[in-house]
Amino acid sequence: MEFQPTTVVVKPERKGNKYTVNADAFDELDKDATVVVEIAEQKNAKIVLTADAISKLKEANATLVISNGVVELLFPASNLPDSETEFKVKEEKVKDKSALVGYDFTIKSRANHKFSRKVTLTCNIDSTLVKNPENVKVSYYNETTKKWEVIGGEYKDGKITVETDYISRFGVFEIE
Repeated sequence: MEFQPTTVVVKPERKGNKYTVNADAFDELDKDATVVVEIAEQKNAKIVLTADAISKLKEANATLVISNGVVELLFPASNLPDSETEFKVKEEKVKDKSALVGYDFTIKSRANHKFSRKVTLTCNIDSTLVKNPENVKVSYYNETTKKWEVIGGEYKDGKITVETDYISRFGVFEIE
């Protein structure tokens, strides 16, 4: 029988648009588990993971998924800083007629961190807006050039998925 990692859905403590995940949210976390933090339909949210929660995720070699029902960020626990960390997920209006959706993601922590492994970003797209699925791509906003730069992605069944080694302002566009 093949080992199947468990999935744990966490309902964080909520105050306004701030969601806090403490270590007691997953007392017994299986090795290689996937931990899903649901912030249902929030288009502007802060998700705070305490240092103890991050420590438990790392001990279990878990994968963290932050989801608002439209967009998901998937982080290997090894990518997380060791200190309390705040993730911001904010829907953004993109002034471009080819834009399908836009989000600004930021991470704040007392510890410096670099991603050792790629982060996966998945966005649900209203398929009625898509004319040619092969032209649907994810771009990030380059703050230096002030332009959107394509990073790719695979569009299938109303979702686009891309792997990246950074967090930024991302938009999904149907590029002609």
